[in-house]
Amino acid sequence: MKGAFYARVSTRDKGQDTQNQAVDLQRYLTTKGLEVLEYTEQETATGKKRRPVFEQILQDAESGKFQILVVWALDRLTREGPLKAMLVLDRLNRAGVKVKSLKEPWLDPDSPTYDLLLPIFAWIAKQEAKRISERVLAGLERAKAHGKRLGRPSAHRDHDKDAKQIRAMRDAGDSYGDIAAELGRSKSDVYRVCMTLGCKSA
Repeated sequence: MKGAFYARVSTRDKGQDTQNQAVDLQRYLTTKGLEVLEYTEQETATGKKRRPVFEQILQDAESGKFQILVVWALDRLTREGPLKAMLVLDRLNRAGVKVKSLKEPWLDPDSPTYDLLLPIFAWIAKQEAKRISERVLAGLERAKAHGKRLGRPSAHRDHDKDAKQIRAMRDAGDSYGDIAAELGRSKSDVYRVCMTLGCKSA
């Protein structure tokens, strides 16, 4: 049986490094007599959310490379809130991987409540994800009902609607602003149509 640990720090974790976490994480696995796989990640202040090491952990979990994952705390898995954490735990659980948190005693595969808690977390996460999806769809429907055009305007749609008039006005010397005001469209919209049609530039 194999175990893995994930040590992660970011620029927000002042004065920390992955080795501070790794010592205790590895100790837990070795006392269990498990073969240890090590994953460490140092995030920088680039603004990017992608975490390649964590993504590799999920892939390896689903490939059956380890059966237990140990983390320093649950926020090492994600800082996007309880919903995201529950979704991650559910994904790992479905891959046959149990998660141990050193700082959250309730998240312990040896706890008698562990197998009871995870299905509850999974149900809560899925219900919340469903509600988020429903709210997004309801918002889109309301926008459509009020006549709001969703998505980026396409050149094909512009061409079907006002292309001939825009081109004629531009060829006659009308400015983009004058054309936009006449047709009730934005100046940038008119410019984009002109670029598509090859209208006169001056």
